[in-house]
Amino acid sequence: MQPRGLEQKRLRDLALNLRRNFQLSPTVCRLISDEGQIKVFDGQHKATAQAVGNQNEVVDCKVFIDPPLEMVRRVVIQGHGPLRQQEFKTSELYKKLAANYEELLTKWQDEHPGKSISEAELPQALSKARKDVEKDIVARITESIFEDTDCELADFVSPDRKPGRYPLNYDMFAWWVKLLIKKPLASEPMDSDQNFREDERKNIIRLFNFSTDNYLQGKWKPENPENTEYKKMRKLFYRASFREWTKLIRDSLQIIMFLSPEDPVFYRQLSPEMWHRIEAICRKLITHNIWMDPNPMVETTFNSNVQRDVAELFKNRGLNPQFLCTP
Repeated sequence: MQPRGLEQKRLRDLALNLRRNFQLSPTVCRLISDEGQIKVFDGQHKATAQAVGNQNEVVDCKVFIDPPLEMVRRVVIQGHGPLRQQEFKTSELYKKLAANYEELLTKWQDEHPGKSISEAELPQALSKARKDVEKDIVARITESIFEDTDCELADFVSPDRKPGRYPLNYDMFAWWVKLLIKKPLASEPMDSDQNFREDERKNIIRLFNFSTDNYLQGKWKPENPENTEYKKMRKLFYRASFREWTKLIRDSLQIIMFLSPEDPVFYRQLSPEMWHRIEAICRKLITHNIWMDPNPMVETTFNSNVQRDVAELFKNRGLNPQFLCTP
């Protein structure tokens, strides 16, 4: 019914998950009486993870007795095609992850009054896998920025999966946040003076607000597509273009702060002088002539949303950290 290979990574992750959690839905099979066989047609990974990964002698299954083969085939095609359920939108998933993280952290703090903990200690303290805690922390930081009433950029984020008439969707917003934060798990205790997560959060909001004021306010006018400023900003906020110039700004900030490529730019307190230089870089970005180049191939490259092609375009036209860092 589904001639798909069994992916080892998925098998391993499912086996580990099923050791501590129940199975959300059973594997689906069909009994062929004449052959005396039961054949799996949905949930192969779960069944194999239980049997091989966890060495269970019994696997929960839902079994249909001699169903018409054509009917089964049709159900499989429809279920994995036009009727396939959508995954959570990133915004919904992040809300759930952030809420779950807050609940677990609060529970731990209630059980350990007066004690401090770092992000690095959370996996063991909360009995969670490291990668799950990392996802939770990223979700929590992203949601705290998005829901902050001071974050002006949030007003320009589409409520739907696709940007539509907005410059960004939530995936793009989350991408920019993740690009700028210190990768979890920070080793400094959360209530320590050496833990700069809150400074980092406020720094990101300040950068987002400056970008919003200079790139979007009064300029993002999709109702007037021939407007010169809108056409310029439209090129900025194609997905591939957005990813490339946000990386250029991040790389430029690492240069002016004398940081290595692995160092986060905003996990620190910044002086007014440094903010003056950061804002100068953001202003310099939109002075490049690429944004108003009349060459139709330039517009085609932006509109194609192929990140490799946009990166090559930036490189060939000299839109790079050296350009942004030059006064």
